[in-house]
Amino acid sequence: MATLSLDSVVRVNLKIQGSATQRSSMNTALFLSKNTVISKSDRVKEYTSLQEMQTGGFEPSSAEYKAAAVYFAQAEKPAKVCIGMVESAEDWGDALKDCRLKNTDWYVMIPLAAEKADIVKMAPLVEAFSPAAAMMYETKDADAKAGTTGNVFETLKTAAYRKSMGIFSTTGNIAAAVAGYAMGAQNGSESSAYTLFGKPLAGGVKTEDLTAENLAAIEEDNGNAYVNRGVYYNLFEKGVMASGVFWDEVYYLDILSEQLIRAFMDLLQSVSKIPQTAAGMAMIQTALVAPLEEARTVGFIAPGVWNGGQVGNLVDGTALASGYNIQIGRLEDQSQADREARKAPPVTI
Repeated sequence: MATLSLDSVVRVNLKIQGSATQRSSMNTALFLSKNTVISKSDRVKEYTSLQEMQTGGFEPSSAEYKAAAVYFAQAEKPAKVCIGMVESAEDWGDALKDCRLKNTDWYVMIPLAAEKADIVKMAPLVEAFSPAAAMMYETKDADAKAGTTGNVFETLKTAAYRKSMGIFSTTGNIAAAVAGYAMGAQNGSESSAYTLFGKPLAGGVKTEDLTAENLAAIEEDNGNAYVNRGVYYNLFEKGVMASGVFWDEVYYLDILSEQLIRAFMDLLQSVSKIPQTAAGMAMIQTALVAPLEEARTVGFIAPGVWNGGQVGNLVDGTALASGYNIQIGRLEDQSQADREARKAPPVTI
């Protein structure tokens, strides 16, 4: 018996929603060092354990292995670490830029055995990286402890760098410990947002033997140190960047910014179009709510009263029940050129 297709009667097209693009959670550190284990062509390798590092060629006596041991020893263990290489005569800044090109999974970079000039050269590079990144570095320079003019802390403070954190340490691997704590604690769970001030560090790291005057000089230049207070308390303080802003503010804003970008791009790729209408603007606003709610869940933002000056129709004294406010510019106020270029009105959060 002859049979005909049903297509002219009924046709079914199934559309399956695409998965959101998966990217780094911004909770991995990069140790940058002069090593011969990793080739220049590879530049960066990822490791999930000390055993994996040793199998890959890093001996337990190596600076990289020791730093990673401290990093993985923190209370909330990070999932992985990246190791980047600098050739013996290579510029640290050039190596760092290549590390960023080769691998964008890492967020915080710790240079091992870098000199002051290298740190000063890398700081502006870290400021400009996209995706966002940060640097935690150590110095044992006597002028940094004394607060002498021109020390590395003061140099980066003067430049007001927001993405560089300096730590005074003569014992070593304090930056590795702090990075381990910072990356391990960023797990996205409810009320998991943290600050670095006052935290004890694991992995056998030692506190710095500083006088009150030494610590005051370090902190005056927005440096940090791991110290003992009151005999019983080993703690990291103050957890600030060169600009004086606290680590957690920089870190969680970077995470939120990245998540907002992802949310919009996932929307753009999952729908046939975003119309330049009120309905289209509502689609954008709905997409941006999810990362803001996630920031509220972890505890980075919270309900409160706005007192940051007027922003659009948001004025001082306005209660923010969710801890945030989203404003999208009026379509009627767009220029014809912007409409023809299919630009969305400005979004202010």
